[in-house]
This record gives sequence, C-alpha cells and structure tokens, in this order.
Amino acid sequence: MIQNQLLSINILILIAMACVYTTSDIDAKSYTYKKVRASNPWARATSKLAKTGVVYITSIHNTGERAVKIIGFSTNIANKVQLHKTVTENNITKMQYIKSLKIGPGKSIHIKPGGLHIMLMGLKRPLKENNQFPLIIKFETLGNLETMVNVKNFSWRQKKPLKHKHMHH
Repeated sequence: MIQNQLLSINILILIAMACVYTTSDIDAKSYTYKKVRASNPWARATSKLAKTGVVYITSIHNTGERAVKIIGFSTNIANKVQLHKTVTENNITKMQYIKSLKIGPGKSIHIKPGGLHIMLMGLKRPLKENNQFPLIIKFETLGNLETMVNVKNFSWRQKKPLKHKHMHH
C-alpha cells in the first residue's frame, strides 16, 4: 500500500514537472532552413528612448555534414545589426565585433547574455514586451534563415515598489 502511494506521488510530481517545463517553453520556437536550426530567438524589451537593443538565440545548430558560416544579420527595426562577443581583459569588459562565425558539422553555437549577442543599433522603435520582429541570419553559401524574435521583459528594476513610510511634519 505504501509503495502504491509513493508511486502515485512520484507520478503526480512527474506530471507537475512536465506541465511546468511545457509552459515555460511555450514561447520557444525553432526555425529551420536547409541544414541549420535556430531555436528561441528573443530580445529584451527596451525603454522608449533606447537606440540600441540586443537579441539572443538559445542555439543555432548545424545538422549538416559541412561547416556553415554566418556572415551577418538584418532586421527592419534597426539601422545596423552586428554580432558581438563580450570579452574581459585586465578587469575591463567590452564588446568585440565578430565579422563572421563558422559552425562545424553537428555543432551548435549559443547567443546568450554574457557571451555572443546580436546588437541592434539605431533602433527605429522601442522593443515592446510581447511583440515580435523579424531577424534574418545570413549564411555565406547557404542563404538566409528567417526568424521571428520574441520580445520579453527582463527588467533590471524591482517588480514591486518599496513600501516607504512618510512622516508628516
């Protein structure tokens, strides 16, 4: 009897974990072109005055038998789009422009915070939470992979205002 109860509890836990996993990736999308798959392109929401934004892609995977080379990106919401890498030298963190990037056969790259990232410069409009915009990944000989970027709100500010007690004089 105790074994049956433990088995039931374990099944309920697995079902709950599956539901959480499924709902957490509900916005995640994959885009495939020829032998390349880009998974979950996303951007942080920006302020109304921001002139730059950043895009991340959980992974770009080469399923082919030959290396592929990313030679650029484009979008209609920014004047300029570049791949950058965050590097730290002598305790100074800076962005380094990456002109092109090879992905070996069966390999993946990850464009994520703190590493490779896609800079949007000269934004034509702010990136608003829950919106989408197109991003094209340009490959040297393969052609272009068209994706849609989901804009998410990962604010650096606190979600709830602090409670202050005001004193009356």
